[in-house]
Amino acid sequence: MSRLMGIGRVGSQRGVTLVEVSLAMAVGLMALSFVGYVALFSTKSEEVLFPQMARQMEACRSLQAMSDLLANAKWSSIVITGDNRVDFESIDKPSGQISRIWFQDSKVIYRPNASSSSQQHVLAANLVSLSFSKVSEMVQIEVVFKYRKNRGYNSSEAQRMNGTFATRVYPRNR
Repeated sequence: MSRLMGIGRVGSQRGVTLVEVSLAMAVGLMALSFVGYVALFSTKSEEVLFPQMARQMEACRSLQAMSDLLANAKWSSIVITGDNRVDFESIDKPSGQISRIWFQDSKVIYRPNASSSSQQHVLAANLVSLSFSKVSEMVQIEVVFKYRKNRGYNSSEAQRMNGTFATRVYPRNR
């Protein structure tokens, strides 16, 4: 009797149809396509994002270094020559010694003693421009670096290709 029940079951078992196999393959192919698209997109984005991030970090570090130097300057000694050079007397240097920060050939250069070229430090490279100005007892520093923006925000080509960091430094020593 158990043998007869086993025979009846064989006839009632259901197999996988061609439609179900096709549907499973279509869903799997869509998932695989999505994963491939995300991998391709991230690889292409990496080529643009990492160099941009490196330039942005370098501009940020140079702005911080210049801010630290100018915060220790004597306000009465700060002289801005043109818009890309500043001379100042720092409280952590010997009295009367003038320090200098300037922009030349896409580099921000700091010289602790402006009269001696032996000690010179490059604070940043690969920048577009640097400018200094005095604004209500503060020194404003503006750093422009290459930063490609995909959308131009209705700006000129130069503005689409550059990013800007700016800060104001209040010298502690009046």
